[in-house]
Amino acid sequence: MGKKINWLNHIIEFIVVVISVLLAFQLNNWSVKREHKKVVSMHLDQIDEETRYNKIALTSVLELSEKQLALLDTLIVMLAKDESNDLSTINKACFRLLNIGNVYLKRNAYISLTGTGDIRFLDNFEEKNRVISLYEYYDWVESIERIAISNYNENFFPYMNQNFDMVQAKVQKEEVYRNKKFINALATYRYGEKQKVDKYKDCLEVVESFLKKE
Repeated sequence: MGKKINWLNHIIEFIVVVISVLLAFQLNNWSVKREHKKVVSMHLDQIDEETRYNKIALTSVLELSEKQLALLDTLIVMLAKDESNDLSTINKACFRLLNIGNVYLKRNAYISLTGTGDIRFLDNFEEKNRVISLYEYYDWVESIERIAISNYNENFFPYMNQNFDMVQAKVQKEEVYRNKKFINALATYRYGEKQKVDKYKDCLEVVESFLKKE
């Protein structure tokens, strides 16, 4: 007669093995999630630091663009008057306008977050949307800058290069400054600077709102 099988003991052993496997899987899953959370936190800290740098950069370029915009307004008014102005002052203003400022916005932290695929571990949808929206706004700023630079390169700078003394910055004849082509070049330049100023201000508001919620 064969040995009697203790089914109850086998069943208990089986249950213990299954529970052990499930517990091990759960612990491993918890450990992985914790590691993912740590990685995401590191990325967000880097983005926070990057955003603070970009805020400084935006503030600086906004200050320059506002000065250039004010100078353009002054110059356009001076050239629109019938009476003769100090051509030396006008000439100096024109050369100051050669300095067209643009902002360098860092993206390394965002590229790291998205390039590694770690953004998929960012479970908070609102937080993920805030990060993506912030960097999309940077794209918008840079697109405005590209338009402004294109206008500058197609109108103001070619006129300066062709009609001004780019080496010694000598004062030119009055007709060089007071003609429709140059006035239009200044107006086009001004439009681009106004667009930049407005977009820098908007972007700074977005940046400051982002940092407040960090």
